[in-house]
This record gives sequence, C-alpha cells and structure tokens, in this order.
Amino acid sequence: VRSTTAAVGSLSTKRPAGDTAAPLVTTELSVNLGGRLIVDRVSLTVAPGEIVGLIGTNGAGKTTIVNAVSGF
Repeated sequence: VRSTTAAVGSLSTKRPAGDTAAPLVTTELSVNLGGRLIVDRVSLTVAPGEIVGLIGTNGAGKTTIVNAVSGF
C-alpha cells in the first residue's frame, strides 16, 4: 500500500470593496476511479482574493482534485 499526501498553501490578496465573488468550498470530496479510491474526503475553502497552490508528490491526487472541483 502506497501512501501519498498533498498540501495546500495560500496567499491572501485584497479584493476591491463591494466585490461579491463567492468563495470556493468543497466538503469531503471523494473520487473513485475504476473501483479504486483516488481522493478521500478532501475539504477545501478558498476565500475571494485568495491565491492557492496545491502541491504534492506524483500520484497524490492534485489533478484529480482540480478536475473533480471544476466538473471535468
């Protein structure tokens, strides 16, 4: 069994006053592909104006998370 991890880092930037952009929120996102659990219960909140980087080793599920959140 191989265990991999990914980390999330963020940098806040100021948004213009009155900006009503909605935050991005995922709660307990899981992805199964071919009967295998690829992503297990990932929760993520990105506030308006926040820049987020998703880092991790090859095979940690970074692209799978972005694809699942974006609907790809």
